[in-house]
Amino acid sequence: MFDLTEIQDRIEKHEKLLEGIETKIKDMRTEFEKIYSELDNKDDYYYAIHPEEKEQLNEKIRSRLSVYDLLKETAENIQIQTKQDMQVVYEELQKNRYYES
Repeated sequence: MFDLTEIQDRIEKHEKLLEGIETKIKDMRTEFEKIYSELDNKDDYYYAIHPEEKEQLNEKIRSRLSVYDLLKETAENIQIQTKQDMQVVYEELQKNRYYES
């Protein structure tokens, strides 16, 4: 048996979390564009003279990619949980075994 209200509450929380992830990814896309623009503004000769500046920009990219990977993993976990919830709902509805609290 399963609790339909519990699953519905979890889905609502997941929807809010996914909205937050979507917003953060949009913000990160803007940040990436800004960083890549900074990289493109200067040529290879400049970075040969100032390697620390290029390394700082590369570090920004790496740190943001780490956050992106974490957000992606979280979204994938939500997708898996939602699929499992829906499978349980489907199976239990087939058996007419559910309750609302």
